Amino acid sequence: MAYWGILLAVLLSFAGNDLKETSEQQLKNEQYAYIIYYEFIGKVNKEDSTKLVTERMILLSGQNTSKYLSYNKFLADSMLMDQYKNPKMINGAPSFSMQGIPRAKVNHQVSKDFSNNTYKFNNVLGVNYYVFSDSLPDLQWKLDAEEKVLLGYKCQKATTRFAGRDYIAWFTSGIPIQDGPYKFSGLPGLILEIADTKGDYKFIAVGLEKANKNIATRPISNILKELKSSSDYKAVYKKFKANPGPFFEPDNMKLPPELIEKAAKNATEMLQLQNNPLELDE
Repeated sequence: MAYWGILLAVLLSFAGNDLKETSEQQLKNEQYAYIIYYEFIGKVNKEDSTKLVTERMILLSGQNTSKYLSYNKFLADSMLMDQYKNPKMINGAPSFSMQGIPRAKVNHQVSKDFSNNTYKFNNVLGVNYYVFSDSLPDLQWKLDAEEKVLLGYKCQKATTRFAGRDYIAWFTSGIPIQDGPYKFSGLPGLILEIADTKGDYKFIAVGLEKANKNIATRPISNILKELKSSSDYKAVYKKFKANPGPFFEPDNMKLPPELIEKAAKNATEMLQLQNNPLELDE
């Protein structure tokens, strides 16, 4: 999102060493067995089928945990961390640049903890990341005998209903991890493809690799706002849709009014186009 890129650059320039220290403290090395790349395709507008959001997503999947996020976000985090570790100094102060940093179109991130049967969801609204934890969805999968091959793996068909949509998934027991993109999991193998029956949202694996290594990931934790539940997040998101302006006013920081106004205007225009959310209220 253009407005997020503009404001993030400003926030980085103000944050200085405090952001560097906070980010380094939050840098996590976690063990992942597989890296799976998905093509996400979302029809975000009910009336206009050409209004699609497409993004390369990445699933870092391990024995007990996994992390699903935009591949551009994953790359941007790595590049920004390099800047935090070795900041360019201008007039004695650290300076951070967004030049050459990939921009994500999909800003939400899902981290699953299978040992506790929970997940953590976070998304950027304005200049803050909002996060909440919840139990993993109890998906009632129905297995089908139909099979097809994806990425060289024999896959079996399965169906379920989630958040107001009916889904068809293809999973492979050749990769024995009960994981998948977004909040999907619980099948006896990795989900390589899943789409709702209306064709509005699709997650298609386009590549995978065995990792068996530690991979560092991090949230932008100094602007993280924790919520108690998914209901709280929905309430905050409803306020954001109704009036984005206040969400672009950082705590303890004064930004130029014209920058906030431009960001809020861009957000309003984008939100008006996105009237077909991935998760529907049943």
